[in-house]
Amino acid sequence: MFGGKVTKKNVVNALGETVVANRINNGCVLTGHLFSDTDFRIDGKVNGNVTCTSKVVIGPTGEVHGDIDCTDLTIEGRVFGSARSAGTLYFRKTAFFEGTVRFIKLIVEEGADIKADLTRIELPVPVQPPKLEAFTPAE
Repeated sequence: MFGGKVTKKNVVNALGETVVANRINNGCVLTGHLFSDTDFRIDGKVNGNVTCTSKVVIGPTGEVHGDIDCTDLTIEGRVFGSARSAGTLYFRKTAFFEGTVRFIKLIVEEGADIKADLTRIELPVPVQPPKLEAFTPAE
């Protein structure tokens, strides 16, 4: 329809199942809590908490106003809140972070702007899915 071929990158999760990675594109705003069992990339804006049992990437145009709890976390954009990484937390040179951070392994590129309390976690604590209330659509 648009004259271009669209391909999806398949990912294999811990159970060996093939899944498609998730993404919030630049220009998209999500208000609410986000949960994913597979890798997630945020290039848009999220106003709410992000929980992922896999890897989360906040792209250079991405912005999160809330708490992030995931296995691996790479921040290239802006985050306001707290972050907990049960694996590796990577601040790229374009990152801006304001809040609190708990991590197992930390990598910071020169130029990253971090205004946070940093705490190293001794033992990995697996990411747990949030307890969600039943959704009732607005009438």
